[in-house]
Amino acid sequence: MFSSLKNQYDEFWNKKSRMGLHQPLRDEEEDEETAFLREKGLLRASPKSGRRTGSCMFLFLFTIFAVWTVLMYVIFKYQNDRNLCLHEPPKHLQIYSPMEEAVQWEHYKFNAGLFGQKSEYMGQPDKVKNDLWLDIVEHGMVTIAEDVAKRVSNRSTEWAGKPGFHLFGTEMYHQLHCLNTMRLALWAEVPDVMYGHEGEGPFEHLDHCIDYLRQTLLCHGDVHLIPLGYEGDHSHPIFDTVHVCRKYDPIVEWVDHRQAGDITPNGVGPPSGLHVHHDHGSH
Repeated sequence: MFSSLKNQYDEFWNKKSRMGLHQPLRDEEEDEETAFLREKGLLRASPKSGRRTGSCMFLFLFTIFAVWTVLMYVIFKYQNDRNLCLHEPPKHLQIYSPMEEAVQWEHYKFNAGLFGQKSEYMGQPDKVKNDLWLDIVEHGMVTIAEDVAKRVSNRSTEWAGKPGFHLFGTEMYHQLHCLNTMRLALWAEVPDVMYGHEGEGPFEHLDHCIDYLRQTLLCHGDVHLIPLGYEGDHSHPIFDTVHVCRKYDPIVEWVDHRQAGDITPNGVGPPSGLHVHHDHGSH
């Protein structure tokens, strides 16, 4: 019986071959074939059915891949935002600064400055140490083009020595300047830096620096933790820990390329040659 059915099936497909199977089957031919195969119990999938099955499988796999890709992106972005949330304010609180383009991040291990771990910036002032400090506190005034300066929320005066450019100080340099002022005052070498209202002396300047750094520290509110160690029954803080920091050198390079030079009323403009710092040492 099976041999008879096989012969009938072969005869049917031979007929189709003579008609040309490479041509698409008409709907009525597909119906005739389906009816014959169903009657004989030899129903098999048509070429179109196979193509439809393949297309559906491709669409299914593509959908799974697309959903997986979007999910991985959302997870990565969430983790990245979570990692940076300690160091960057939300978008609606950010204040524009063109210096942002110089920001790069790094892990930096602090120097404790205790128990013999002295940095080259520490100790009683002398020419070598003073030169090191001057190298990181000078040249903080920059000129910014008008189209960029107008995006800064805190407006600054246009520089008469360079029309179309505005003068700005840079916070990092100002804060380092204040710290250097306090350093010299600590060693009874109050710097002869006088500016501001007439009649103000160096202690008014020093008082300004102390309070400015107080506000700066509270503003940044460092949330890194300081671990404690034990020696016998006594605990002591461990200050030489790793912090997430902005890289110093890229910021210095950004400022160097925009230095204002002499900004006094009789100033003639920026220096003719570009001043580039070398060997900035540790943070």
